[in-house]
Amino acid sequence: MAKFIKIKSTNLNVTNVTELLFSADSISYVQQGNTAGAGSADTSTVFFTTGKQVTLTDTGQGATITEAINNALTANPGGVLAFVSLPSTVVITAIAVV
Repeated sequence: MAKFIKIKSTNLNVTNVTELLFSADSISYVQQGNTAGAGSADTSTVFFTTGKQVTLTDTGQGATITEAINNALTANPGGVLAFVSLPSTVVITAIAVV
């Protein structure tokens, strides 16, 4: 059965995006920074097995977002959905898909 991670709407401030749902099985890795590997404090990038990348932006919160996604990926509740637990002060303001 497929497993997913979800970023809740309370942590999103992007036009027409109410939630983010990613297939956990298709994520290769997550890193702070952009797709070029630059360690920007403002971004976190999710790399997928398909070769696509999604960069999430929130000023100064790249490490927090990266850590929360990795925690959701390694959560062991046995369910099909794990929530990315972000502090209420973290609000993703931009999403770029490459």
